[in-house]
This record gives sequence, structure tokens and C-alpha cells, in this order.
Amino acid sequence: MFNHSARRAALLAALWGAAPLAQAACHVPEHASPDIRDVVVQHGGYEISAEKCDLLNRQDLRLAVTGEAAVLADVSIGWATVRLISRTNVVSSQVQTSTYVNRFAASNAVAGELLVRAINDAVAGLDFELAAQEVKRKMASR
Repeated sequence: MFNHSARRAALLAALWGAAPLAQAACHVPEHASPDIRDVVVQHGGYEISAEKCDLLNRQDLRLAVTGEAAVLADVSIGWATVRLISRTNVVSSQVQTSTYVNRFAASNAVAGELLVRAINDAVAGLDFELAAQEVKRKMASR
């Protein structure tokens, strides 16, 4: 017989196991450094809604991701900036940034986790529709 803690743990394990499948369902085109790409892959990929992922693919846009994972003065830091970019390198001025700091666990592993959290927060917070419209307008005026 399960107690509440065991049920909760089983549910969380099931959800964690399903998360990569949900992320893998849509190819996320992106423009990021190999270092950022490696950290994102190590942590299961981008957390992005199917709607946002579909918009990227349908409009032939990519995520433009910059950021850093670092340990400075015994503090782990991860920051990220996310924009949309076209295949011809037209970049939106619409941008979302996020930063996480952990002053209790100073390590590169923790900083990498913070970077991925920051990236996923920035992806979640970016208005993809507005950014996509802006990129299309800029491309049309070229």
C-alpha cells in the first residue's frame, strides 16, 4: 500500500520521464554557441510549448540564445537572453532575459543547471508572435 509520499514520488518520476518525450516532439531550431547547445542537451533540451515550437518551424525562424554559466566568488550564476532570428540573420529586438544565482552551491554543474533554467524562463517569457512579426517586417523592408 502506497503512502502519500510514495504516490507523490511515483507521480513525479512519471512526469520527469515524460518530459523529454514532450520536448522531443517538436524540433526546436536554434542559433546558439556549441557550449550553450551542449548544456541544453545535457539537461534534456529546451522546454518550449508546442505552439511556440510550431511557430518557429512554420515561419522558418530560430531561437537566438546567448548566455553564460559561471562560478564567480563562490557563487553559481546562469543568465540567458533569447530572441528570434531568421535564416538570413534578421534578429528581433524583442528580447527576454533571465538570470539565476545560487550563493550556496558554487560549482560548474550548478551554474549549468542555472543557465538552462534561465534559458527556459526566457523562452517561456518571450512573446513569440510579436518577435516573429517584427522579424518579418524587418525582412520585408530590406
